[in-house]
Amino acid sequence: MGTLTIGGAFPPDIYTGGILGTAFAITTGSGIEGAVALSLPIATFALLIKQVIYTFVRGFFVHRADSYALQGNDSKVAAMHVWSTLAYCVPMAIVVGICFYVGGPAVQAVLDQIPAFIMKGLSAASGMLPALGFAMLVKMIISKELAPYFFIGFLIASYLQIPVLGIACIAILIALLVIMNDRKKNNVEMGGMDDNEF
Repeated sequence: MGTLTIGGAFPPDIYTGGILGTAFAITTGSGIEGAVALSLPIATFALLIKQVIYTFVRGFFVHRADSYALQGNDSKVAAMHVWSTLAYCVPMAIVVGICFYVGGPAVQAVLDQIPAFIMKGLSAASGMLPALGFAMLVKMIISKELAPYFFIGFLIASYLQIPVLGIACIAILIALLVIMNDRKKNNVEMGGMDDNEF
């Protein structure tokens, strides 16, 4: 849960942390422990860079795309999407390349210069963000009609110990039953239209 983007929550950048942690573990021979020790602070630091890019740089391209959309210029809207993607991927690729080039000890030395309270705060925030993301999603989708299904899934997971995949399969079947019942009601309201008439 702490490594997935849920709702509006941004976790530490697992790609940067995973790539550099693995690379440093291989090149230094420190093994899995070394990879884990380096990957989380690197991923948290990469999250700061990501937040700056998403807030200021990509926001600029979004507003430009909106203005081009109002003008009906779809080719420039598509171009803004491409430039927005490159505005994140290229700087992060450069950061990863530089970090790998200077090596693990240098990266760790830079990370050590960050005050401990900031790193603790970032770690605590990254642990809370998935819960915040879940809360935002629930707030968007919850309604009187959907709430019973939400609690049914929670109770099945809590008391029957069914894995998430099993609950997902049950949810798909329930959704199919609801859709079929809605279609039958609509057919009756429209004068009993036969399925073959479609």
